[in-house]
Amino acid sequence: MPEPFDRERSYTTDNTTRAGVPGRVQVNWNRWARAYPRPLLFLGAVLLITLIVFALTRQVMVLVFGLVCLSGLWKQISLRVREHFHFGCANPAVVLSVAPPRLAVYTDLATGPRTPYKVIKVIAPPLHLFAGGTPEMGAKTVTVSLYERGDDTEQTGHWSDFHPVPVALVVAEKSESDATQARVPQKWWDLLEEGVRALPPHITVNTLYPFQPEPRQSKDNL
Repeated sequence: MPEPFDRERSYTTDNTTRAGVPGRVQVNWNRWARAYPRPLLFLGAVLLITLIVFALTRQVMVLVFGLVCLSGLWKQISLRVREHFHFGCANPAVVLSVAPPRLAVYTDLATGPRTPYKVIKVIAPPLHLFAGGTPEMGAKTVTVSLYERGDDTEQTGHWSDFHPVPVALVVAEKSESDATQARVPQKWWDLLEEGVRALPPHITVNTLYPFQPEPRQSKDNL
């Protein structure tokens, strides 16, 4: 079982920035492992190699070294996952297609208020593994994202990419995902709809699609 971690300071993400709406999601490890088995398969391979080498050499230190490495790797992996969902930003998303699975996620990649850079990213998560069952086309959901700094981020004023992961893949109950979804501001949902309308006819997975929001009338002009 992963050890408790610092909920105020991150060790695997950038502490110089803060999410607009932090995820604050508690990961269910069984659900996470079903959706993302590769890290556990990797750890299993390391364990298998350790046991084979130990069986051939009968050196206890080989076994000890292998188990220490496994423990360290798991701590790093689990810390990274927990901090992703705790410190990452909750982003609105909508199901574009069930087969093939396509999810559109909205965010603003701007690193400051003066240079908005609103984008839609289309990802292909395993929708059939969502808590509560496979969502229908058009269903709203929520992801938690970490942001990637590029070499030109300081010049452009925006992150180079972001990496959203659906909350419904790592929680036991749909109500937990719904609770996170309810904290996303309505303005972000409106911008998600605008961004989806601006998508080209043919979209590519894991591609950023920047868009310009429609001008909004002030209350004085209504």
